[in-house]
Amino acid sequence: MQAAFDDFPQYGAAWDLIQGETKVEPQIASYDAIRNEAKAAFDTLLSSGGDVETALTDLTNAANEIMATFEVAPQ
Repeated sequence: MQAAFDDFPQYGAAWDLIQGETKVEPQIASYDAIRNEAKAAFDTLLSSGGDVETALTDLTNAANEIMATFEVAPQ
């Protein structure tokens, strides 16, 4: 990447800005579906209110159900 940074210093500057500020999402097949459920739960709490503990319990149950629908690849 250093060659690209030498040719395009703005790429190097952008790279430096994001170091330590990013996170890797879990590498599991069900993550997108679970993230969508989490977003929906958060949006509902923000727009309609509700009990946070109940929402998180429901979200945990939904995530567990989603995880159960994905087959684990043999190792």
